[in-house]
Amino acid sequence: PIDKAVEIRAAGGASPIITQGGSGDGIRLEADDVTLRGIRVEQATHALDVPGAVNIQGLTVENCEFDDSNIGMYVANPDGDNTTFDDITVRNTSFNGNDRKGIYAERLSNALFENIEVRNSGTEDSEPVPNGIDINLKYGDYSNITIQGSTFFESGIETSGAESFRSGEYYGALVVKA
Repeated sequence: PIDKAVEIRAAGGASPIITQGGSGDGIRLEADDVTLRGIRVEQATHALDVPGAVNIQGLTVENCEFDDSNIGMYVANPDGDNTTFDDITVRNTSFNGNDRKGIYAERLSNALFENIEVRNSGTEDSEPVPNGIDINLKYGDYSNITIQGSTFFESGIETSGAESFRSGEYYGALVVKA
């Protein structure tokens, strides 16, 4: 896990890849003021995992790829732990080819998602319902969430042939529940 303030940056011309072979988390974030630049994570349970038991203040992600995993970015808040995930900036980053969700967040505030790409994510028929981005702020306060200049393509597609919703859940490229 990343457990202290740090900047992790790809060296000039390098394209570092973290591959988990289909299981385990790629990057587990447990510290404030972390910056990730030019990193690719693939074949993970959660390419970028923010566990529920930690407060996070300050995350910058630029020019990264959280692709071809189960969930691209997973931000947990199990049972309403009242933890925070605040002052988040994600730019020029992809969340492509993730089976269940490109991004799933149960806590989030003061966040900017700019020029992100979500393609072919949330296409596996599973529980919970797959979506491209699923912002499910069911346990606490949230504010100032901006998504701009971004691309959503063939994400959050219902694949079972059933109706387009199940148990009050909806399929979509971008789903916000509060």
